[in-house]
Parts: sequence; structure tokens; C-alpha cells
Amino acid sequence: MLDIRVEGQTATARKTFNDKISLEDGGFQALNWQSVFFCTKEEGAWKISGFVGFLPFAPG
Repeated sequence: MLDIRVEGQTATARKTFNDKISLEDGGFQALNWQSVFFCTKEEGAWKISGFVGFLPFAPG
């Protein structure tokens, strides 16, 4: 996780993917995206309450 922000009983966490995978034809596929998780604290434990995935990510 690159970025976690907590405010009281809620939090957001951002996970980024900045890599590449090899393809059978010798090329590669870039993996440059991010996912955002929304969390709430329930009975002392953090739970994921929402998710937005595969958003563009431009490192740097």
C-alpha cells in the first residue's frame, strides 16, 4: 500500500501496480494502475467497505 489515510473510524488505502509482465510473443504488457479501498473500523477491526479498481497510475 502506497498511501493510507485514517480519519476517525474511516480510512482510504491506495495500492499501486507499476510493473510489466512478459507476453508469449516476446513483448510485454505494462501494469500501471491503482486501486483505492475504503475501510471502516467495526468492533476494533478494519473492514473493507468499498473498492474502486484499475484506475490509471502515472508514477513520478
